Amino acid sequence: MARNNNMRGSLCIFGVLAVLMPMLAFAETQPAQTVELTDAQALAVSDMMIGAGDLNAATDLLNDILGSDDVNIRIRALFNLGRVAIANGDYNTAQKYLLTILKWHPGYTNARIELARAYMLDNDYENADFQLRLALGDKNLPAPVAQQVQMMLNYVPPEKIRLDPGSIHFYEDE
Repeated sequence: MARNNNMRGSLCIFGVLAVLMPMLAFAETQPAQTVELTDAQALAVSDMMIGAGDLNAATDLLNDILGSDDVNIRIRALFNLGRVAIANGDYNTAQKYLLTILKWHPGYTNARIELARAYMLDNDYENADFQLRLALGDKNLPAPVAQQVQMMLNYVPPEKIRLDPGSIHFYEDE
C-alpha cells in the first residue's frame, strides 16, 4: 500500500513537470517586456529606489529623466541626485546638484536644507549655517521642519547628532 502512495506522488510530480516544461520553454523564448514610464512615474520610482538603498539604479533612472520637458521633473531629479550623492559620501557632487537648483530656484527650501546637510557632512559649517538661516527665512516652512533646521543650526559633533537621509522630513512644495 505504501508503495502505491509513493507511486501516486511520483506520478503527480511527473504530471506537474509535464505541464510546466512546455510553459518554461515558451517563457524562455519570449523577449523581456519593457514598461514605459512617464517622467513623473520614473521620478516616483527613483524615490522608492533611494528609500530601498538601490542608489545605482536610482542614479541611472534619474539621469535618464534629466532630459524631461517638464522643468519641475528636472529639478526633482537633480534634488534626488543630490540625495544619492550625499548617501554615497560624495558631498562635492551633491553640492553641485543642489546649487544648480538654487541658482534657478532660490526659493526651493528643501534643496537648501539638503545643501546645508551636505555642507555639514563635509565639515563646511560656515556655508551650512548660511543655508540653514536662509531656510528658516521661508515663511511657509512647517514648524516641525523649522525645528529640525534649528537643531541643525545648534549643531554638535557628528557622533552626537543623526544626519542621515531619513533624519529630515521634507514637506511638499506647492
